[in-house]
Amino acid sequence: MSQIPSSTPYLTLEERTDLMKKSDGKAFLAIVIHWSWIAGAFALVIWAPHFLTVLIALLILGGRQLACSVLMHDAGHFAVFQNKKINDTVGQVFGAWPIFQDMVAYRYYHLEHHQTTGLEEDPDILLTRGYPTSRRSMIRKILRDLSGITGFKALIGLIMMHLGYLEYNLGKKIVRVSQKNRSWSAFFLRLFKKFAGPVAINLAIWSILALLGHPWYYLLWIGAYLTTFQLVIRIRSIAE
Repeated sequence: MSQIPSSTPYLTLEERTDLMKKSDGKAFLAIVIHWSWIAGAFALVIWAPHFLTVLIALLILGGRQLACSVLMHDAGHFAVFQNKKINDTVGQVFGAWPIFQDMVAYRYYHLEHHQTTGLEEDPDILLTRGYPTSRRSMIRKILRDLSGITGFKALIGLIMMHLGYLEYNLGKKIVRVSQKNRSWSAFFLRLFKKFAGPVAINLAIWSILALLGHPWYYLLWIGAYLTTFQLVIRIRSIAE
């Protein structure tokens, strides 16, 4: 752990040291609760399939997908479990992969954000620059989020990043990567490396639902990713 300054206007050194302590037990409990909400959202629709329960499930799953990204973020900071290998494994399997992300790529990207926060070089600057905005603009943004337009564009962009055609950037900045001298073997190696984990975890979610006799309910996960998850990300950006 890096040295903590001895004085601040708000907290003592002892208070800050105590706050920064990692608790494996609390981390494990938080992840169990997080995934219990996800299981509960699916269970609600299985128990009472209805337009209203589907809507509630989409809202819950969108929020929980943001929680997946928060877990990826915290694990990227080595802030979840004391053991770094466990920290990274949990961050990938229960945080990044369910939302088609890569925690390792995110870690290096996010480090640049912390080094340049609020400056022009900040890779996340575009996420917050558009706010405050007009009521009409906000309505358009919300409609794009809930219609799936934002989510579809985000997913296509993420796939292109994973395939190496675009630089990894979650802040809406598009930078193409030259494919000169790139071999097909390198392409397929990257394809496997970037997609094996996300495909495996999402296949596991589908398989559990299939064993329960409801394989099509996996579409709730994709539907939330394309709609409510994008709206929750926007709300978070506004708050930030």
